[in-house]
Amino acid sequence: RGLGGTMVNLVVWSTADGTKVQMDRPSKVWNNVSYWPGGGGMLEPGSRPAQGYFIVGSWGEWEQVEEMQRAGDGSFVSTVTLGMNGFETFQIWLDGEGDRILHPATPTAPCHTAVLGPSEPHIAGGLSWMIDGRTTLHHAVVDKPAEGADAGAIVKVPERVPVPTRDRGFPGEQYEVKLLVAGKYRAVSWRKLGSIADASLAALIRGKYYVAGSFNNYDFQEMTASQTEEGLYTAEVEQGLDNGEFQIVRNKDWEQAFFPGDAGLVEGPHVSTESVFRLGGLNNAFIIEFHRTFDQEGSDTKKVSWRRRRSSTQ
Repeated sequence: RGLGGTMVNLVVWSTADGTKVQMDRPSKVWNNVSYWPGGGGMLEPGSRPAQGYFIVGSWGEWEQVEEMQRAGDGSFVSTVTLGMNGFETFQIWLDGEGDRILHPATPTAPCHTAVLGPSEPHIAGGLSWMIDGRTTLHHAVVDKPAEGADAGAIVKVPERVPVPTRDRGFPGEQYEVKLLVAGKYRAVSWRKLGSIADASLAALIRGKYYVAGSFNNYDFQEMTASQTEEGLYTAEVEQGLDNGEFQIVRNKDWEQAFFPGDAGLVEGPHVSTESVFRLGGLNNAFIIEFHRTFDQEGSDTKKVSWRRRRSSTQ
């Protein structure tokens, strides 16, 4: 018997062309300590406020600035009320100026993180802290009674189960936000106060809703709350020569956007750059309706619909 074929062993090596490929590795500065209570060093003059530190966030539509008060330990504090969606995002502005922003290194940063800046909006945009009072769901295997032929037995079933978090809270609960400054070290933290906002803050907790779409250059057009039906908001929009893409946004905060999901459901609140509602048709005026209700168990039901009002050429 014979054995035919070819046996090959190939060793390949190469080098990159430095004129076509970036050879230098990107440098990264690692901060081993985000905050040191004993201080150390000094802030640059441009990083110090002349008047004070001001907090601005989603509860005030990123427009209302509030001065933080100096506490006895030398920190700066402010009270934040959790809104309807169960989370709020914020930044801190030096002297209340929107082009001198203190921010974290990442979007939706958690408690006890270092402060960067002051930075201009094109750098700090999207970089904010998030107080998240929502329940977190994690994958787990739980015991459940079997059904059918195996009735009476206990079987293992994969399921998403709620897990309590440090900041777990409900709409209306309040948190104390604290800015710590010790020399060149700065950090932001917060704690739940255990207090509930009074009835005078009901409108703050409920918030406002806006339509943002291709027909208004993704600016925020406020929706009108119904005086007769709880949780119903409407807006009339003029559609041009496009398919009328849009999302619903609470408090002008893109982290609190609502958009279409699977099986006709409305997803959110959270950020999405891909999924949008589409009106269809050209040169028409539409009335957009957003209906949001909560049952006694806190289940959040959302519905978005629209109807043609009239032709803009009429």
